[in-house]
Amino acid sequence: MGHKLQTYIFIILVGVSLLPVVLYAKELTKQQIEAERARLKNEIVQKELEIQADRIKLMNKKNERKGYEGEAAELKRSIEKANLYIRKRSLAIKSLNYKIKDKELTIIDLDKKVMREKSSLSQLLRKTNENDEVSMVEIVLGGSSFSEAFTDIDRFSTLKEALNKSFKEISQTQQGLRSEQEKLATARRDQEELKILQERQRQDVIADKKRKEELISKVKNKEEEYQNTIKSKEKTVAEIRARLFALRDSNGADVSFGTMLGYAKEAGKATGVNPALILAILTVETNLGKTLGVGKWDEDMHPTRDVPIFKQIVAELGLDPDKMPVSARPCSAARRKAVGPGNKCGYGYGGAMGPAQFIPSTWVLYKDRVARISGQNPPNPWDPRTAVFATALLMMDNGADKGTRKAEHKAAVRYLAGWRNAEKSEYWWYGDKTMRYRDQYAKDIQTLN
Repeated sequence: MGHKLQTYIFIILVGVSLLPVVLYAKELTKQQIEAERARLKNEIVQKELEIQADRIKLMNKKNERKGYEGEAAELKRSIEKANLYIRKRSLAIKSLNYKIKDKELTIIDLDKKVMREKSSLSQLLRKTNENDEVSMVEIVLGGSSFSEAFTDIDRFSTLKEALNKSFKEISQTQQGLRSEQEKLATARRDQEELKILQERQRQDVIADKKRKEELISKVKNKEEEYQNTIKSKEKTVAEIRARLFALRDSNGADVSFGTMLGYAKEAGKATGVNPALILAILTVETNLGKTLGVGKWDEDMHPTRDVPIFKQIVAELGLDPDKMPVSARPCSAARRKAVGPGNKCGYGYGGAMGPAQFIPSTWVLYKDRVARISGQNPPNPWDPRTAVFATALLMMDNGADKGTRKAEHKAAVRYLAGWRNAEKSEYWWYGDKTMRYRDQYAKDIQTLN
């Protein structure tokens, strides 16, 4: 890492065998790898279960919508049925109106007939009265025979009886027609009432159908919401899976972002440093362990300050120093190629180790504290969990545990430049960059939570 502590530490190696410690460290590393792989697998399974649960909710909503659509279709059929009944009632009422009108015309014809026959009867009655007033002597003197006179009287009587009988029949017919007319009018009122009721029923069904359509619309919106949620979660899971942390000391095995977040939360709880800030520092330093450096320990490290300590570190962990990545010197690849090996770049040294980019002389200052809070002893600077705890400790010492944005920014600058240079604005870009990553990780953590 970029910050340089100017303290020179000389370690006197004691002549004790480190073989049991080396074997234990190798075994511990294998166990950690298996645990991390299992944790990664469990995390992926958990996310897939959440997505599957959302898919089940989506399926339930689809079934709910289909149910509502079926009910709406049934209500539509009920409306159509009600429309048919209403049309049937309208036709029945129209037919009854024709029948009532027909009865009215028949009654009018009978009334006319009665009027005609009443006129005939009146004439007949006048004639009869005239006959009653003429005496028999007047009939004889008038030249009429007795037989003719009695014949006229009989004829008038017969006509009178016939007219009376006709009046009685007409009266009975009129009464029957009026009775039928009243029955038809009653039937028409019944049909009109039924039509009103069916129209009301139709309106109720239309209202129910409208409510069902509103429910269908709401369920469809909920379906779309679940679909968007599933897509969002799938996208988030894919993004999280894409952000893997390389374990360069364990045969290229990968640790998921979720696992790294778990480490950061552990370290944050132990130190008071924001987990998002811890991950941000590791991202700025090594892109979460993906760029651990292309330097060589015997070419890029300070030969007296760091090389002896580096040898002790790898020996204690049972690691091959030539296979462990460290940072190169701060000069271009072309310059390095031009000047060749050795201290010929003109300024500075490399040799920073692992995701947190501690140089050996700084690592040894934190080694015991890292071991205590992480439970990993001896601590491995290339191990992702160990690196997370080491970063958290250094950021706590830099003041990040205060939790304010200003304190976190200043702690990040100190991580790069040390306390003295952190006041110089030339180094603040590091803090700005770190805080941008910190904000993004805070959003990711919220999404995962």
